[in-house]
Amino acid sequence: MTIQQAHAESVAATVRRLLDRVQEALERLGPVRPGERVLVGVSGGPDSVVLLHLMAQLGNASGWSVHAAHFDHGLRGTGSLDDARFVQQLAEDWAIPLTLESASPGSLTRRGRGLQAAAREARYAFFERVASATGARWVATGHTADDQAETVVMRWIRGGGATGLAGIPAVRGRFIRPLLAVSRAEIEAYLEAVAVTPRRDPSNDDPRFFRVTVRQTIIPALRALNPRAVETIGRAAGLLADDAAWLEACAEECLASVVRGAGEGWIELARAELGELHPALRRRVIRRALARIRDDATDVAFHLVESVCRRLAARSGGRITIGRDLAGDLSANLVRFATARAERPSPPSPVELPATGERALPEWGLVVTVRCSSEAEVPRGPHEAVFDTDRLPDMLAVRSRAPGDVFFPEGMIGRKRLQDYFVDTRVPRWRRDRAPLLVAGGEVIWVIGSRRDRRYLAVAGTTSRSVVVTVCQGKDRA
Repeated sequence: MTIQQAHAESVAATVRRLLDRVQEALERLGPVRPGERVLVGVSGGPDSVVLLHLMAQLGNASGWSVHAAHFDHGLRGTGSLDDARFVQQLAEDWAIPLTLESASPGSLTRRGRGLQAAAREARYAFFERVASATGARWVATGHTADDQAETVVMRWIRGGGATGLAGIPAVRGRFIRPLLAVSRAEIEAYLEAVAVTPRRDPSNDDPRFFRVTVRQTIIPALRALNPRAVETIGRAAGLLADDAAWLEACAEECLASVVRGAGEGWIELARAELGELHPALRRRVIRRALARIRDDATDVAFHLVESVCRRLAARSGGRITIGRDLAGDLSANLVRFATARAERPSPPSPVELPATGERALPEWGLVVTVRCSSEAEVPRGPHEAVFDTDRLPDMLAVRSRAPGDVFFPEGMIGRKRLQDYFVDTRVPRWRRDRAPLLVAGGEVIWVIGSRRDRRYLAVAGTTSRSVVVTVCQGKDRA
C-alpha cells in the first residue's frame, strides 16, 4: 500500500466514523426524515464548519436537505465581515443554500446581561426566523463535548443545580446538537482529513472571558486527573438531564394543581399547597410560574427563589422583589407573581344591571343574571342572592370598592367596614380593588360570591316579590 493510499484510507475512516456518529445522533434526537429540511447554524469556526460538511453528506444520502444560516453580530469589525464572506464562499463551494444577516452596530440589547448573552439571544432569534421562513423542521448547532464540559464546569462554579449541571440540552424544541458527544480533538482531526481550513475567532483564546479561563486552566487540570474527564462530565450531564426532565414534568403537574388564577403578566398560587411541596419541586414550580408571566424569567437567581421559599415557611406576608420588573406578594392564602406592568391594574368601571336579563362583565370575568320572582326564593349557593324588591333603594349595579364602604353582613351583628371585612376574610390586598360588589343606590348589598347584606334580603313569609341575582364565571356561562 502506498503512502497516498494509506492517507486516503485514513481520511475515509475519519470521515466515516464521524458520519456514523452524527447519523446515530440525528436518529436519536430527531429523527430527520426524507423530505425535511435542517437549518445549520454556521459561524465559520471549526465546529460549525464540520457540522455543515457532515450534514450536507448525510442529507444527500438520506433524502433531506440542508440550509445554512450565518449571523454577523457586528462585534469584530472587518473580522466579522471576513467570517461572513468565508461562510458564503463555503456554501457556494458545497452547493448549500445560505441565509446571511448582519446586526447593525449597537443593536444588541444587553438588558443587564453580558454582551455574549445578548449576542446569543440575537443569533437564536435569527435562527428561528430563518427556520420558519425556509420551512426547516430542525436547527442544528455545532456544540461539542468540550463545550458541554466547559458549560457544566462553569455552572458548577456558579452554584448551579441539577438543571444547570445537565449542561447544554441535546435537543430543545427545534434545536438539536448532533456533535454533543464529539470532542474538539475529533473536530480538528476531521478538518485535517478533509483539508478544510476554518475561521478562528481570537476571542476564543481571550482569558478575559470566563469560558476561556475554564478551557485553558480547569479542563486541562481535570484531564490530568482523568484523561477522559470531558467524556465523563458529558455522561454525568446526560444523567442529570434525565433527572431534571423528570423533575420538571412533576413540577408542571404540581404547578397546574396550585394555580388559583392567571392573566396577562400575573399568576396566583395556593400558598399552603406550594409550601408543602418538596424543596426540589417547590423551586421548580416557582420558576415555572415566573416563566408563565415572562419568558426570560427562568434565569432568576437562586437566592431570589430561595427568598420566596423562606417567606412561605415564615408564614409572613408582604412583598418580595424578584429580579427585573418582577415582584411577589404573599397573603395568608395566596402567592401572586406579577410583572410591573400587571401589578396594579385599574379597577373596572361601574356597570348598571338590567331590571331583568343577563349582563356580561368581562372586566371581572363574570356573567350576571337578574330575574324577578313572585316569592322569596332560597339562594342556590354562594353565587346567588335573593333580595326584597320593595326594600332595595335603587337599580342594581356592579362596581369596585369605594372609600368609606360599609355593609351589614348576613350572619353577623352590626355593620362592618368593607376594608375590615376584607382583612378578616383574608382577601389579598391586590384583589380588593377588583373584588366585585353588587350595589343599590350606592349601598353595598353583596360582596359577590362571599357575603350578602342582611338588610335587603328577601324573607320567606314577609316578602311578596323578590329579585334573584345569579353570578357565574364568564367561561362557565354555558
